Amino acid sequence: MIDTKQASSHAVKLLPFLISFILYFIFEPYVGVFSSTALKCTPIISLTLYILMKEFDFGQDYKRSQMVLWGLIFSCGGDALLNVGLFPHGMALFGAAQIFYIRSFGWRPLKFWIGAIAYLAGFAVLSIIYGKLDKVLKIGVPIYSLLLETMCWRSLARIYQGGNFFNISCGIGGVLFLISDSLIGLNMFILATPSAGVKFGIMLTYYLAQLGITLSTANECRALNSKSSAATIKNRMKNSRLHVNS
Repeated sequence: MIDTKQASSHAVKLLPFLISFILYFIFEPYVGVFSSTALKCTPIISLTLYILMKEFDFGQDYKRSQMVLWGLIFSCGGDALLNVGLFPHGMALFGAAQIFYIRSFGWRPLKFWIGAIAYLAGFAVLSIIYGKLDKVLKIGVPIYSLLLETMCWRSLARIYQGGNFFNISCGIGGVLFLISDSLIGLNMFILATPSAGVKFGIMLTYYLAQLGITLSTANECRALNSKSSAATIKNRMKNSRLHVNS
């Protein structure tokens, strides 16, 4: 668990995200494409900085943080491309981000029933918009949809590893990501005119999704890893003594 002092430290590191999150919704409607892209990407860049500023390195003890970091980097690239109208290219980068998130969340426990519900929800949305897709998107969107639903499944399954705050935030993040991308499909392919209200919902659920996923790494800190390493060393020493005595 993270104590009060550690929680305060994490909160401070998340302040750039909170500030950039608020600034996006205040100024984005009134600026041009370049400034809008910068505003859109800044909250995700802030989350990558949070990963780097909390206890982190590229060793084996921080694999989850590393995978989420890469997911955020690809998401940031996807945001930039989507904002300048390169939808298939942006979707490809987000597909890569989903792969990294899936790797971070892992495959245990499996919880097939969660996956079944996620895939059914994704199929329902896809069946509504599929007829309105062009030839490229008719290939790309189902592939991305499969990755997104898998990510959502694995994020929710993590709750069953232990219902702590970090695992719950991961599950909520996965669900919000699915909702956000479903709203994109609604806004782009179903509504006659893109809705500002729906766009607000897309970005709100998207940023909260990325925050939830990022927070799932907050307990991957040196104190816990050091404790785990110490326990491992202790067990090895115990086994060594048993081996000598035998």
